[in-house]
Amino acid sequence: MTKKPKTTRPSTQQLADFTIKRFERGASIKQIAAELGRSERTIRRFLILAGVKFEVGRKAKVLDSQLEGLYEKVRLKHTSYDILAAEFGVSKNTIRLRIKKYEREKRLAGVQQPGSAEPTDGQGDST
Repeated sequence: MTKKPKTTRPSTQQLADFTIKRFERGASIKQIAAELGRSERTIRRFLILAGVKFEVGRKAKVLDSQLEGLYEKVRLKHTSYDILAAEFGVSKNTIRLRIKKYEREKRLAGVQQPGSAEPTDGQGDST
């Protein structure tokens, strides 16, 4: 009778190295955990021990670099919040708040803003 070759599990260091490489290539903690058959907590621990910095909360879908163009669409072209919310995959309120933030920052910087009328949402409501 022949024995089956003994399979060896990867070492903790090998798992940690794999985890870090996959995470740096854009895999989520959940995806890595599923691939390795480990818990998300274990994967997160590997990353923390390796010094990986995590972003807290969601990533912004309306980037600061897009605010000027967004402002122009709302204030100068009178594009509705509904249309912009669908375009960016966010709520109307997110668009409204980002525009308000942009206007506040411009006001503090002393820049004159053309137009100030709120666009409609396509239903006669201005919020």
